[in-house]
Amino acid sequence: MIKLRSSVVSFACLVLITSVTAVFGCSPSQLQTQNVLTIFAKASGVLGCYGCAPTLTLEEIATELLAHFENADANNSGQLDWDETQVEMPSITSEQFEALDTNNDTVLDRAELQAFANNIPAEGEMAEGEVAEGEMAEGEVAEGEVAEGEMAEGEMAEGEMAEGEVAEGEMAEGEVAEGEMAEGEVAEGEVAEGEVAEGEVTEGEVAEGEVAEGENQTEHTGDMVVMLPGDVPLAMMHIPAGTFMMGRYAGEVGSEEYEDPQHLVTLTQPFYMCKYEVTKRQWESVMDTKPWSIASYLNEDPDSPAVYMTWVEIQDFIAALNAHILSTNQGAATFRLPSEAEWEYACRADTTTRFYWGDDLDATQISDYAWWSGNRDSLAYDHSQAVGLKSPNAFRLYDMSGNVAEWCADGWHDDYTDAPTDGSVWEGITYRIHRGGDAGTTSIFLRSAQRANLNENSAAEYIGFRLAR
Repeated sequence: MIKLRSSVVSFACLVLITSVTAVFGCSPSQLQTQNVLTIFAKASGVLGCYGCAPTLTLEEIATELLAHFENADANNSGQLDWDETQVEMPSITSEQFEALDTNNDTVLDRAELQAFANNIPAEGEMAEGEVAEGEMAEGEVAEGEVAEGEMAEGEMAEGEMAEGEVAEGEMAEGEVAEGEMAEGEVAEGEVAEGEVAEGEVTEGEVAEGEVAEGENQTEHTGDMVVMLPGDVPLAMMHIPAGTFMMGRYAGEVGSEEYEDPQHLVTLTQPFYMCKYEVTKRQWESVMDTKPWSIASYLNEDPDSPAVYMTWVEIQDFIAALNAHILSTNQGAATFRLPSEAEWEYACRADTTTRFYWGDDLDATQISDYAWWSGNRDSLAYDHSQAVGLKSPNAFRLYDMSGNVAEWCADGWHDDYTDAPTDGSVWEGITYRIHRGGDAGTTSIFLRSAQRANLNENSAAEYIGFRLAR
């Protein structure tokens, strides 16, 4: 906002504009609206017209740089140097840059900018703690849905029996044990001792469609829940085998060349994928650490995504988790990060559009499915909300787009030339893939085909992960 100290200064500045048009080679009739501020800035810098130049606060500068961070970050370093900020916002002074650089390392990272931007809510956004009409407060569960770790009405915990059922080896009142006869009679249809009636299963066998001991079945056949230390549940959804087209389609709005060429990928084996992004509660139960505590402004909700861990540190988490799985007889120690192809296949869930809910070119549906820059809490510049608050995709996976980006196993390649077609991990440089976009980005970065990367030894508040098995 242009601030004028008094009407005298205002009049002087207008006279000044008329006077300097000759210097800048234009007539007053040629002035455009967008030229006025430029002439104001130049004139005030040369002749000292105090108060005529636009004045931006540090909070406004930080907010603007955050909104265009990825465009301004020309070398994909995750930081903005002086030259990059000048390209994006030429009006920034060296004094303002130094004031924003609280780490005194001559570059600006997201955390420094967010520390200033936290002080101002974006226009149209809500204050912390408020809930938009039709949305749910953090931690609430929509009618008919079941909170993570709880059971729907009518479901039974493992080992419990429905009313009227009889535990293995026990007999209902009035029944006759196998091989015995009622006094003086043999009932028609009874089975002699040592035989098995049609459709029954002998001890130690698993009936078709059931899950062997050590793997917990949820409401959908094949899904599982494993228990982490401290009885913290980790839900895994069954992803069927299949074939899909990976990468952007021709003419896809907002897409990039590094999403080419679109190619056919066939996954011949089903696999499991975390229903939600791994949460702070789950990370802490396995590792007993809080990597996100390095930034005091981050969301401490235990059901929000775990962030601020490097790709390498996630390998340590996976090793500890697999050791726990083995020691507690919960199946094979096969937890891992998904390949990039597995991630996109699970995200698309048999769709071919920009998002798993459609092309949504005018961004009218995105807020029903994802946290992004258009609906996140303006006071929570932490790139995370509690998981599972938006609608899932067709594979019943939540937050595949938005909330936080998610690490994949693959190394970065500039495009898909010679990429595997079987869904396997494609090794590359030490810059690792992350997918899905985050709550601080615009809608084009939440597309199913969108790709990004970060050094495997770097961490960020906007990157988390989910596991495959």
